[in-house]
Amino acid sequence: MSKSFTKYFTRYFINSLNKQSLNNQSLNNLKNSLMICFGSVGISLHCSYALFTCKNKIIKVDKKYKFVRNGFTEFMIIDQNGKHYNVNNSFWFWKWDSNEDWHKIQNTEIKIKYYGWRIPLFGVFPNIIMSEQPM
Repeated sequence: MSKSFTKYFTRYFINSLNKQSLNNQSLNNLKNSLMICFGSVGISLHCSYALFTCKNKIIKVDKKYKFVRNGFTEFMIIDQNGKHYNVNNSFWFWKWDSNEDWHKIQNTEIKIKYYGWRIPLFGVFPNIIMSEQPM
C-alpha cells in the first residue's frame, strides 16, 4: 500500500471522527485506541509476512544495480532467470549491513536467504537477508 494512500485514508478517517458530536476526551480516547489497534495489526502482519515467507535458494547473479525511491537507495540484484531481489536491512532478522552485503555479491553463484514475494502493483520485491558463497 502506498504511503500517500495510507496518509489520505488516515487523514480522512480522523477528520470524519472530528465531525461527530463526541466530547474531546472520548474522541481522543477513540483516536488513541484506533491508532494502537491499526499499528498493532500492521506490525503483526509485516512480521508474519517476513517470517513465514522466508526461503533459502542458490542463484546465479546476472546483474547488480541500485536506484533511488522516495529518497532511499534500493540495492538490487537480478538472477540468471530475470528475478529481481532487494538487498536491504531487516528488523525481524536483526540485519543491519545490507550495503556491505550488496557490495560483496559478485556475478557468481551464491546461496541466499530471502523473504517476500514480487508484487508489481505495490513495487515490492523479495528481500535478501543473507548471502554467502556456496562451498
